[in-house]
Parts: sequence; C-alpha cells; structure tokens
Amino acid sequence: MKWWRRFAWAGGALIVLWVLAWAIVPPVLKSQAQQRLGEALGRSVTLGDVSFSPWSLEVTLRDIVIGGAPGDPKAPPLLKVARLYVNADISSLLRFAPVVEAFEVDAPELRFARTAPGHYDIDDLIARFQSTSPEPPPSEPLRFALYNLKVSNAAVYVDDRPAHQKHRLDALNLGLPFLANLPSAIDVKVLPRLAFRFNGTAFDTGAQATPFAQTRAATLQLKMDPLDLSRYRGYLPASLPVRLNRGSVSADLVLDFAMPVNALPTAVLRGSVGVNDFALDDTAGAVLLEWKRLAVALREVRPLHRELSFGAIELDAPSLHVSRDAAGRVNLASLAGVPSQAVGPAAVVASAPSASSPSTAPTTPWKVQVEALRLNGLGVLWADASVTPPAALALQAVDLKAGPLAYPFAVDGAHATVPLSLQATLAGSAAGSPAQGSLAVDGRVSDRQAQLDVKLSALALEALAPYVSQSLQAQVSGRVAASAQVNWAAGDAPKLTVAHGEITLDDLQVADRGVAPVKGKAASTPPAIVLEQFTVQGAEVDVLARSVTLTSVKFAQPALAVSREREGLWNVQRWVKANVPAAAPVQPVAAVAATSGSAPAASADAGWRVDLREVGIDGGSLRIDDAYVAGLPDTDPARIDVRAIQLGVQGLALNGAHTTAPAKVQFSARLLGPRDIDQVASKASDKSTAVALGAVTSGVLDWRGQLGLQ
Repeated sequence: MKWWRRFAWAGGALIVLWVLAWAIVPPVLKSQAQQRLGEALGRSVTLGDVSFSPWSLEVTLRDIVIGGAPGDPKAPPLLKVARLYVNADISSLLRFAPVVEAFEVDAPELRFARTAPGHYDIDDLIARFQSTSPEPPPSEPLRFALYNLKVSNAAVYVDDRPAHQKHRLDALNLGLPFLANLPSAIDVKVLPRLAFRFNGTAFDTGAQATPFAQTRAATLQLKMDPLDLSRYRGYLPASLPVRLNRGSVSADLVLDFAMPVNALPTAVLRGSVGVNDFALDDTAGAVLLEWKRLAVALREVRPLHRELSFGAIELDAPSLHVSRDAAGRVNLASLAGVPSQAVGPAAVVASAPSASSPSTAPTTPWKVQVEALRLNGLGVLWADASVTPPAALALQAVDLKAGPLAYPFAVDGAHATVPLSLQATLAGSAAGSPAQGSLAVDGRVSDRQAQLDVKLSALALEALAPYVSQSLQAQVSGRVAASAQVNWAAGDAPKLTVAHGEITLDDLQVADRGVAPVKGKAASTPPAIVLEQFTVQGAEVDVLARSVTLTSVKFAQPALAVSREREGLWNVQRWVKANVPAAAPVQPVAAVAATSGSAPAASADAGWRVDLREVGIDGGSLRIDDAYVAGLPDTDPARIDVRAIQLGVQGLALNGAHTTAPAKVQFSARLLGPRDIDQVASKASDKSTAVALGAVTSGVLDWRGQLGLQ
C-alpha cells in the first residue's frame, strides 16, 4: 500500500500548493504589478481586486488604473480597465508555448491629449519606450495559441487642444475566436470582428485570415456609416487653395489580400464608397464646388497590379462655381497654381529628364475600367467681372452619361471608343431665370478619334450681350439653332470634318443702344438690321483639306437700314468700339497639323475652297438715309428705299478669292421714290439737286446672268 500512501501524500501536497497559491499569488501579483509597472511607466499604477484559481489557471484583475500625466494633479487617468480576465491552458507546459483559452478585457478606457503641434501628454511614455539598443539578431518567433479574445465596451478619448476638438471612440467591441502560430494550427482561418463608434459614426468590420500559413491570406470587411468630415477640416494643411465646408463619407468595402510563395502579393478591393452633401470653398469663403451625392462602386481594384475596375460612378446635383475677376484671373487657374508668366523654353528643357538619367516610369501602364459614368443635374455657374456689364451665366441640368470605358483604349472593336451622351441648358445664374438655349451631344469618343452628333437649340443672343458689347455698341437679339456631325481622328491619317451641318438664325435684330428690339411692331427708330430667318443646310467642312460645301444658304426677309449724319458718320460706324485690342494671329489648322508631324491634306498656304451650291435672298429691303450728301441745313436727308429684293445664286465655287467657274445669278428689286420731286425742288436750287437728294420715281430692277471673280 506504499503507492497509495505516496499518491495520497502527493495529492495532499498538491492541494496545499493550490491553497497556498490561491492565498499568496493575488497579493503578491498585485503588489509586484503595481510596483514594477509604476517603475516602467513612471506613473502611478493601482489594481483593485486580484483573484487566482490555480486549479483552472484563471487570473482576474479588476479596476486597473494608470495615472495621468505627471505633474498635473488634475489630469484624468491615462487608462482604466474594469476587468481583465486570462484563462491559461495546462497544455502550455507540454507545448513550451503559451496557450490561452480565453482573454477578456471589459470597459477599457484610454485618455490622452495633444498639447501642441507634435506634442502629447504621453510624450514621457513615448520617450521611455524608444529603444536605443541595437536590434537583436533574427530568431525563431515565439509560438503561441490564443482563443476567445474579447474586448468589450472599450473607449478612447482624445483632447486635441490646438484644434479645439475632442474626439471620442466608444462602444468598441473586438472578437477574435482563434489566433495561433503553432505548427498544428497555422492553416486555421482566423475570424476577427471589430465594431465601434467614432464621433457618433458607427463602424463595423470583419475579417478572415490565415496570418501564419505559408501562403498568408486575409479577407477584411469594413462598414462605415456616414462620417461627418466638417469636424476634421482643422487638420487639413492651411496651404491648400480650398477649404472644406461640409460633407460626409460612408463605405462598405471588402479587401482580399494574399502573399503566395515565390509570387507578388495581391490585393483586391471591392464594395462601394459614398461622399454626400459635400462642399468646398475657396480661401475667401466663396462656394467653389458642391454636390449632393457621389457613389463609387468598386468592382475589382488591384492597386499592386495597376488595375482599377469600377462599376457605376454617379455624381448627383454637382455645382461648380467659376469666376473671372476684373483683371482677367480665373479662379480655377489660381487653384491649380498656374503661374502668372508663361514658362519659357529654357525652363521646359531644364525640367525635362536627361537622356542619360535612368527612367523611373513604370513598365506596366495603369489599366482602368468603368462600367458607367453618370453626372446628373450638373450646374456650372459663370461670373465674369472682366466685361461690362458683368456676365452671369449658368449651364443647368447638365446630364452626362459615358461608358463602358476601358483605358488604354483598344485599337479597334467595341472598346475602341466610349459611348457619350450630354444634355445641357443655358440660363442666367439667378434662380428661376428662363432658359436661353440648350445643347445635346451624342456619340463615341476616345483619345484617338471621336464621332459626335451635336445639336444646339434656341440659343438667345441676348445672353451673350456682355461679350458682344466689348466690340460692338449695339443691341443684338435673336435665336440660333445648329446641328452637325463632327468627326475627328489622330494618328497617321488625321481628320477633322463637319458633316450634315445645319444652322438657323431666327428673328435677328441689331439696333442702336437704347432702341429695344420690337418683334411684330413698328418702332419709332427701326433696328438697323432685321432678319426674319437665316438658314444654312447641307454644310460639309473638311478643316485639314480647307474645303467647305454648303448646299443651301438662304436669307428670309432681311432688312438693312443705314443712315449718315451731316458730319459724314454712318450709324453703323458708331457701333464699333475704339481701341479694341487686336487678337493675336491664329496659326492655321493645317500649319498646326504640319508642325505636329501629321501631313495635312492641303498646304498651309492654299486658300479655302468654298462650294456654295445655292444662295438666296427672299423679300429683302434696303433703306439709306443720307444727310451728308444733301448738304443743306434745312433739307431732309436723301433716301434710297429698295424693297422686294430677290437674289438667287447657283453654283458659286470659290478657290481662295477667285471663282473656279461662273455662277448663275438672278436678281430683282423695286426702287421706291419716297417724296414727290416738285416738293424737294422747292427747297433746292434746281432739279438736278433734287434728284441728288433722292427724289426719284419708283422703278423695278431685274437682272439675270453669270458672275465670276478673277
């Protein structure tokens, strides 16, 4: 029975050891932990209750408190933990590695402050833990196994005193069922979960990973409720040319990451990102850019492989405010940092990389795919103080649809071009301003070619009055409509053509300042130029070949009324503003193509070839009132009044300033005598003077023939 007594003695000794450990370990652990942690941190450390269960290897610490910044008695504690629970496994002794069955932290609370730029109230701790000793040689990593890691109701409080902001991260809950690098468990998937609130915005994350396997892989998930960005504008650099006004960002993302053996790592990002109720101001506080909603769908974004694949990208109700001041400076140019002086050739050469320097350009170009790009209700507000009166216009209800897009563009096939659709309306910038015209564009574009159908409808010339007034002191009204097909191509066979062009100008009136255009009513001083309708049909233009073909050009009921004062000044001369700066000479398109290395179809010195197949004037009139030729103070101005002007020209072909063949011309008009010759003669010295004053009888002019220019 000796073995039984030995077993009993061993059992009794074990029970005694358990009891001693249960009684001695808690006070010793509490005393040593407070002393050693306090010495290591340089701050006071207190522990509340400490319990130890030697039979199950469980340790529980309660009410852990690490004091605040030294020297500040009012500083709150740096860290408080309500409960810390550790449950070790007996297999730790057999594996010679820590195996923890449970690790729980309840209600940890961390507080610290930023006292100045680059300084915190934990600088003393940072200095203590900065290692000055050399790094130890590489060795085998510590093996461990951790089960059931749980952090409940954690909180972090940050007092940013320079920015006058306080940030709060609370309701933090972390769950990690399993994490180990023991040989028997390195291929087991780890499934952590993290959720918290940051300044009131909820975050929820999840993951699945094998961090210690030979092929390390992980899947991370992030869900973020709308985060208010306005709280963080104080952290943006003051040197930025814009200021954040408001906005919020939300996300729902999944990141797949893997590091296979003997291969490049891969990272694939999927999900969606949204930026809502966003606004940027310029440095003066004026609104620059704002939108209601931006939604970006990420299909497969592979930044390590330089591949970006997006789903639909939608921008709702964006508004861009563009302005030009009285000195001609555009706000967007100043934001981009455009220098006030042009960069000279020497600067360009100096900034260009030398041929001997190694190239840093990546060998693999970026690849971008976008399923659809949609701008809904874009508004562009234009304010121009450089003209008189100042211009205030707005492009409203701009809808842009493009895609699918694949860049670099394919040489041919379905992905060689991108479908594009654009709708826009021009109006005044004031709310409720009536529409002044509309624009529609449909077609396909790329970086090497474009085929577009362009349609302009009911463009009111009155909207352009501030710009017309810069060179013309007259009131201009009317509405323009146009449509055409534009084709452009670059490369070895460049092309820029306009096909099926049509232009319509309705109700054109040009009058002196102060004479309001009147439609359908006779004015006391009629407009100098009135045109009921002007049409161009069948326009074909080849810019590089310098050729124009117009099937039909017609003027319906044009009326021209000009007058000359006794001083010899014509009324139309008063329209032209003095000291209008001359425009810089424009290099011909053909010359531009020649300098770019593409051989144009025609020489830059060759004139334009113009083929006018039919030109017509229907119901025209001309009125001339000339007080200068009369010469007598009390004499009415001489008047020439031509009505019922009909003109038809067919087959007019011009090569430069010369015709290639005579054109057929038909012309007829009726000349009116506005006054009786005897009434004028009573005021004149003889009848020859009366005739000179314009007292002629009515007559009809009718001519048919051919016309050529040499």
